[in-house]
Amino acid sequence: MTTLPSAARKDVTVDYQGTARERRKMEFPRITTSWVSWSIFAIVMALILVRIPQTKAYLDQQVPLEAPADMEPELVELSVSVALLLGVVAFMMVLGIYLSVASYLERHLFKVSLLATSTPRIGLFTGIVGVTVLFVQLWALIAGAMPEPALRFLPVLGVTVLTTAAFLFATRSQKQPKRGLVIVLAMVFGCAIAVF
Repeated sequence: MTTLPSAARKDVTVDYQGTARERRKMEFPRITTSWVSWSIFAIVMALILVRIPQTKAYLDQQVPLEAPADMEPELVELSVSVALLLGVVAFMMVLGIYLSVASYLERHLFKVSLLATSTPRIGLFTGIVGVTVLFVQLWALIAGAMPEPALRFLPVLGVTVLTTAAFLFATRSQKQPKRGLVIVLAMVFGCAIAVF
């Protein structure tokens, strides 16, 4: 057995860059603090739960008009309860999707937060989700019923414009790439929330 001469060995340092997930977190950091997103989620879901008796009363008024005359009252009551439960679950999933899309847009497009140096940070798109959804839910709580999409479109668009303008004004000292694209996306995002 022969041994081959080897080159002089130098100290080898390996720069550990972490797992793919760790590298992605470093490349695309979270703009909105996670507990802020969870707080928005919890507050909106609490408003939905507060509105359940109001929504149930509204549905109880509407169902007798649309239900067949031979349906038993217990069956109507059960159908209203199931509809409310499914509505709450569906809204919870839609709100989660809104917040996820907002987080994605903040990580990849507009990496500026309202409070840049402090711990509770909030990004533009998460702020739009929070303000517009809270606005619509408070409006429904005060009015007694959910407004039609055509009626809530302009007020929600106005709230979105004010939120975007206030956010861009407050973060004007931070570097803001693609500002025009961000404004257009913010308006589209707010309109999508208003319609759905």
